[in-house]
Amino acid sequence: MADVDTKYSPKVSCYAMANGNILECKISKKLFWQFPLEEGDVIEITKTMNKPRQTKNEYGDWVDIPDTNVLWIIKYRRIFHQEKKEKTGGKKVG
Repeated sequence: MADVDTKYSPKVSCYAMANGNILECKISKKLFWQFPLEEGDVIEITKTMNKPRQTKNEYGDWVDIPDTNVLWIIKYRRIFHQEKKEKTGGKKVG
């Protein structure tokens, strides 16, 4: 994971180890909170789906934007996760 944005449906920037590309993907809130991810995690994406990008209309309803696509991660497994060290601002803890 290069970046994780949890506003609305979580959006992640994935670095593809096979070719070095960075992909912008979305994950459903339910799946993301069931199996949370953090920046720096290494995952294997096993299932994806393309869906149209959406925006809110004047009534506050979500509507599809024609001729656009967003890659949604449907299934994944975390291969590597490193706990983040607590930032102490240079002071000793304990």
